[in-house]
Amino acid sequence: AHGVHGDHEALRLLQAHEVAELEPELRCMGGLISPSTGIVDAHELMLALQGDAETHGATVVLNSPVTGGRVLGSGGGGGGGGGHGSSGGGGLQAGGGVVIFT
Repeated sequence: AHGVHGDHEALRLLQAHEVAELEPELRCMGGLISPSTGIVDAHELMLALQGDAETHGATVVLNSPVTGGRVLGSGGGGGGGGGHGSSGGGGLQAGGGVVIFT
């Protein structure tokens, strides 16, 4: 619903091979494209991703320094299925999910 604004074509999710056709040097699981304008509201996208993650049980920790992290296993998609990290505020762990450190 948030991918359409005015008369612009909706945002579209891309598979890894579609991204590779557009950007051969990029390695990823997928992508997002805005075919009509090439413009994506990064702030709104991050809020939507955060909301989806929290809906599925993720905990988002802000303003907490990351002191380490490691991949525990593979989720079958090549993106890492689980991870464990530690931050200044305590541990962060996901089994079968994704841990993102920024």
